[in-house]
Amino acid sequence: MNCISSLASSYAQNPDITGKLPISFSCSQLGLSKKSFGFPGDDAAAIPDGNSWKLIAMEGFMNEFVESEPWFAGWCSVMVNLSDIIAMGGRGLAMTNAIWAPDKVYAEKILSGMREASETYNIPIVGGHTNLKTDRPQLAATILGRADVLITSFDAVPGQALVVISDQRGSYVGESKNFASFIGVNPKRLQKDNEILPALAEKKLISSEDILVTTPYNAQKNLLQKELKGLADVGTVDKFQGLEKPIAIYSLASTDSENAPRGLSFVLNANRLNVAISRAKCLSIVVGSPELANCMPKNVEEAKQISRFCKILSFMD
Repeated sequence: MNCISSLASSYAQNPDITGKLPISFSCSQLGLSKKSFGFPGDDAAAIPDGNSWKLIAMEGFMNEFVESEPWFAGWCSVMVNLSDIIAMGGRGLAMTNAIWAPDKVYAEKILSGMREASETYNIPIVGGHTNLKTDRPQLAATILGRADVLITSFDAVPGQALVVISDQRGSYVGESKNFASFIGVNPKRLQKDNEILPALAEKKLISSEDILVTTPYNAQKNLLQKELKGLADVGTVDKFQGLEKPIAIYSLASTDSENAPRGLSFVLNANRLNVAISRAKCLSIVVGSPELANCMPKNVEEAKQISRFCKILSFMD
């Protein structure tokens, strides 16, 4: 069994995945399917609105989570719903909420996190419901959005490549499994990141044919070609000089200077980095370890290369 099949099998048994199964139960009881009005079961409900779409995303939070992390739960009430809107190619317009708490102290913590996220993501809170006479804190929220071009998971078909991209610039919150790459971050950067999917959708660039994957090593190229099975152009940087595509992914395939084939000066070569990154018309993604920036240079040239790499990391931040 190859690594992708093994990974898929592992994820299929993950409680965070199996926890989504009740969605199909609710849809069955309500007589809904993916062909029903509004695309029930997708990240957000999508309502036709002339030449565009109105989007509605709603999330309720586990009582234990709200009780243990009230500020973070408030923040997530904005972030999680907005993420669902963006996943369908949309932009958030406004938010409503429903809060239950035993007193003002708990409610204040929830509302504080919600307010900070609202201001960070520039999503106005326009109304909601508040009850301060319950035995424990509870939280639900809804965000209204709009998409000019819709992205829906229902367009996916068997055999297509699934590309997972995650932002590793963050840390886990407390003892939870929640990885936060958005707290304490410049709001302008977050808002810019949130424009990526809507922009790609509007330019009709969501296609494997629009993705270029490069790497400095032939061995990594061969592995990527095997795993992607021809669903994206894959090659070494030298092969694709002069070619541009909407999305360019550059796989450094090295974690530090000791494990970098042909040395640090090869993997961080300025010309090679420039060619790889500049292949993108819209979005350039560099996949590699930030630890490369912490390597000890062996000469002046390597020091310059590490410095350039640090500039790339700071630009990505």
